[in-house]
Amino acid sequence: MVHGDNILSVPSLNAEEEFWKYIHRARAIAKERFYIQSFLDKEIIENYLREDFLEAELERRREENLPPFSKIILAVFTKEKTKALESIPNVITRAYGSLMEVFIKVNHKQLREVLPKVINLKPIKLEVW
Repeated sequence: MVHGDNILSVPSLNAEEEFWKYIHRARAIAKERFYIQSFLDKEIIENYLREDFLEAELERRREENLPPFSKIILAVFTKEKTKALESIPNVITRAYGSLMEVFIKVNHKQLREVLPKVINLKPIKLEVW
């Protein structure tokens, strides 16, 4: 028995892919029966069991220009860096107290230009998808 609501309830670009991997790993090692416990609608869970889930997910990402068709930089800074971030295009910020979460969507070519600028600002946290 698996319970994946915790994976899907946290906003993340790859939550659906992680849930798909989670249930398929569990299903691969299940001896006889495999159960999924969830508070989500049955149709949502069944979507992850479809044979074409990965193809559909890849097509959705292509349409929305999400990774692997673009790159997303997630960085966390102190609010003191607000002014310095203005020189970087396509920045979306979200404030949390004295911290600021920064999302930057770039194409693969722009990543080589933008990532060094972000690194030079010494983020508290840095992830690239």
